[in-house]
Amino acid sequence: APKGAGILFILTKIFTMFFRFLSLTILAWLIFRWLDRFFGGRGGANRNPSAQKKKEPKGKAPSSSKVPKDVGEYVDYVEVKENKKEQ
Repeated sequence: APKGAGILFILTKIFTMFFRFLSLTILAWLIFRWLDRFFGGRGGANRNPSAQKKKEPKGKAPSSSKVPKDVGEYVDYVEVKENKKEQ
């Protein structure tokens, strides 16, 4: 038997193992995605942003800010160092 036949056999075996690994990985990923969509509640909320707007009452206009008006505004804070002169 020529030496090239052994190398060809090894390459065929490696390709077969790689193809099997790749196929099972893709299959596991697809099953995981399906289970996540089926049991996870977050899938539909992220993909349909218009559904959140429908929950608001129709009589009220949507507010531009989620902060209540009695809370106030954010003000930048800057520390000032005091120079004390000792007498």
